[in-house]
Amino acid sequence: MRKINTACSSASSNFILDNSGGELYGIAINNSGVSAIATGFSTHGPTNVNLSTSAVQNITGMSQSYGVATLHNSNEALVYNGDSIVRVSLSSNTVTKRITDLTFNTSFQNIAITVDDKYAFVIGAFDKKVIDLSNNTVIQTFTSGQTNVATKSDGSAFYVTDYYNGTVRVYKNITVGIDELKKDIFNATVYPNPVTNGFRIKGIEGTSELRLTDLNGKVLLTKQVTGNETITVNNLPQGMYIVKIITSEGMIERKLVKK
Repeated sequence: MRKINTACSSASSNFILDNSGGELYGIAINNSGVSAIATGFSTHGPTNVNLSTSAVQNITGMSQSYGVATLHNSNEALVYNGDSIVRVSLSSNTVTKRITDLTFNTSFQNIAITVDDKYAFVIGAFDKKVIDLSNNTVIQTFTSGQTNVATKSDGSAFYVTDYYNGTVRVYKNITVGIDELKKDIFNATVYPNPVTNGFRIKGIEGTSELRLTDLNGKVLLTKQVTGNETITVNNLPQGMYIVKIITSEGMIERKLVKK
């Protein structure tokens, strides 16, 4: 591991040698700033590095570790151990609980933990899981994998990046478990586009407000619409327009070409 001193004008660095004998993947620092947990593919599994003394200790009972995140209020971490999620004590450097198995795990994956340590959102190659850390149980599973995840400090929402389509999915914390945000307006589209007679909105559930304007901002149409409704524009001249979609989750704008 390399330590970069950003406070130094020359950005000096030094190294802490990890002799685990494999490729290192992830790193996380515990809340006290004393330990760094380094994961990687090796026969020794992850290691616990003392950042003051540079001493390196193996965390036993694991190999092929990938994603890692530390809890905020205890000296513990969650680690991807091959195809499983395990809870680790950084005091004893041992696995204390094997929480769940994943469908499959082939590459570096990620974990986000709420500040109160109540929930963890884990990202696998082919599925996503929400874990209740109070009893170490999975409370919800979503199919298909993503690449990274982050959470608001209060745990009210998790933001997850998709593998292939360049979008960010939002998952909201509700009274029972974690529910995927259905009204993900940032993925909404208008189709067909270009349009001749009428268009619809794709990616919005329920009712939203639609405003159609010209490029100068003049409002030509305002109405409450649903995703199944066709908005007729055959009376408009050819050209480019702006479609504004407004819901309780926010507002987006899409360009619409009338041909």
